[in-house]
Amino acid sequence: MEVRQSRFDVSTSASSTLNLLFEGAGTGEVLVGTAQIKAGQLLPAQDFSVHESDEYSYVLRGELRVVTPEETRECKEGTFMLLRAGEPHRIEAIQDSEVLWWWSGRADTYLPLKEKYPLPVN
Repeated sequence: MEVRQSRFDVSTSASSTLNLLFEGAGTGEVLVGTAQIKAGQLLPAQDFSVHESDEYSYVLRGELRVVTPEETRECKEGTFMLLRAGEPHRIEAIQDSEVLWWWSGRADTYLPLKEKYPLPVN
């Protein structure tokens, strides 16, 4: 069993924080982490994000606006989201927020994310 803790601290100077917590046991086909986003922050800062993997998210606290080319949804604490592989999307934090998210797909699609936000070392 592996256990990792992630803390939410909006007092930091960073506008948003992404913490990778776990990668699929041996397969690398799942990547799990938390995202802390300050009110007013956009992710990505410009345009839309598009992944080759499905992205699942659960809002732990706060409120977000999720924008796709087809629709805009407001997601509050307790909201579960699925963004399908290839679906362009953008997140705006309405309030300081924390999101638990995981990607499910090929391990090689996570490489840029893992380079920017390295997994913790036990």
